[in-house]
Amino acid sequence: ATLKSDNRTAKTYRTTTASVMNPERGFRAQLVNYRHGAFPPGVPAGGPFPWDDPRLQHATDHNMTVVQTYCYLDSESDQLDPRFLGMLDAGFERHRRAGVKSLFRFAYDSCGPGHESGTGNYTTERVLKHIEQLTPAIRRNADVISAVYVGFFGCWGEWHDSKLRLE
Repeated sequence: ATLKSDNRTAKTYRTTTASVMNPERGFRAQLVNYRHGAFPPGVPAGGPFPWDDPRLQHATDHNMTVVQTYCYLDSESDQLDPRFLGMLDAGFERHRRAGVKSLFRFAYDSCGPGHESGTGNYTTERVLKHIEQLTPAIRRNADVISAVYVGFFGCWGEWHDSKLRLE
């Protein structure tokens, strides 16, 4: 097949040292805003969202339109706290107001020095119950979610070193 190039348009760009926005691509900031059980006393279901991560502002100040967001879930209970789900919605609203989309990852284990492998007490059945509970929030906020990583299992939801070797 022959490629016709009759419809090409030439575009000349001027040199700049400014950050250039690249919608939903390019550099990203990493956020770890969401943790189960991290509620200040008296926080009702639905908010207010207690975390004010300066990295979200940094992302918008530097024309980043994508952030990677980790959400650590309660590995000890089949039921997610309604306050947590409310804060999740509030967090998505902050993303919306900031004009960013999230590469979102759910996880149970945050590994590191002293915790080289996962310690979460979760099972495949519990993960599936949590997915069922999270699905409405994900659907409601699809406009600010670039992608949801498969996540859940292993350190940082990266599918390695889980306590029960579920990955």
